[in-house]
Amino acid sequence: MIKKKQTLLVEGAAVLVVAGALVLGPVLNNYFTNDNTRTNHKDATMSKDTNGSLVKKDSSDYTTYAALKGDEYDRRFIADMITHHQGAVEMAKLALERADREEIKTMARAIISAQTKEITEMESWQQQWDYGNNTISQDDVNHGSMGMSDHMSMMTDELQAKTGSDFDKEFLAQMIMHHQGAINMAAPGEANAKHQEVKDLTHDVIATQTKEIEQMKRWQKDWGF
Repeated sequence: MIKKKQTLLVEGAAVLVVAGALVLGPVLNNYFTNDNTRTNHKDATMSKDTNGSLVKKDSSDYTTYAALKGDEYDRRFIADMITHHQGAVEMAKLALERADREEIKTMARAIISAQTKEITEMESWQQQWDYGNNTISQDDVNHGSMGMSDHMSMMTDELQAKTGSDFDKEFLAQMIMHHQGAINMAAPGEANAKHQEVKDLTHDVIATQTKEIEQMKRWQKDWGF
């Protein structure tokens, strides 16, 4: 009789262990997965982008920069990304004034902080490596550098006319497109850039702006945009 009770207790304990594993397993797995994702977000994002999930290799941005190597890539990328970042900063400053949702204002502050710092870094590299101070050659004009500046102005002008929820909707659409362009420009950098500083910057641009695109797309869905 005692042996039978012991057997029942052992079997009952086994059932509880299995049940606990079924309930807690997914929770613990999710916890450790999320923690690992937070810890290694840059590596995970870069791996995903390198596999082509966000980089649009058929875009003119990507094909233009993929054709450049060494100093040619670095000089062109720095000049164009300074202009690109300046456009993002202007858009983000408008968001602080006109956005309806605090989530967008919070992202705008992050964009202003990060990209202003990167602009300063890139301007110092231009001087250090004798790339000139945003000097645009005829070759750059032919490949769209001046067009990029005009495009940034057009995007800002479109936002100027909107406020509140209308601004939020337009801002998300414009900034997703803007970030996508930066990712396409940065994608060839790991292989094509000469300086490690530029390689590191392209890595950071892809990681940060991929994360922000994903967040903005979630907002578009959640807010019915």
